[in-house]
Amino acid sequence: MKKLIFFFLIIFLPLNSIGYEKYGIIGYETYCDTLTAKEKKSFEFCLVQDRKVAKWKADKKKADAKRAEEKRKAAEEKRKADAKRAEEKKRNLAKIAEQKRISDIRKAEETIVIELQKLNDNLEKLQDLEVDSLKVQADQLISEIENN
Repeated sequence: MKKLIFFFLIIFLPLNSIGYEKYGIIGYETYCDTLTAKEKKSFEFCLVQDRKVAKWKADKKKADAKRAEEKRKAAEEKRKADAKRAEEKKRNLAKIAEQKRISDIRKAEETIVIELQKLNDNLEKLQDLEVDSLKVQADQLISEIENN
């Protein structure tokens, strides 16, 4: 009976009239927070509230931990994706550099072939003229180019 009367007093009387205006909040939460552990045992709604608050805090802690873990995983996945992109870019740059090197080698080979053909043409002309000193110089140039 005491509990029932007290319960109605809490519901029908504003907190300010009971002397709890210093807390500035309304409801059972404020009242239950002002009770000692021994007093709370006599009011079931305070115990239920304490359990709910404890459960809410535990759930919030789990949710915060889960969010932190998800955030860490997302950061790790982003780091891996960035590393993969960087590696791919590095491979593409190496591939382009290799293609350019091969292209430069082909151009140099073409230039050498053209110059060698010019020298051979000049050698034939010199042989027709039968100029020995120029023939020796042309042979030297041809052998020098072939060696390089």
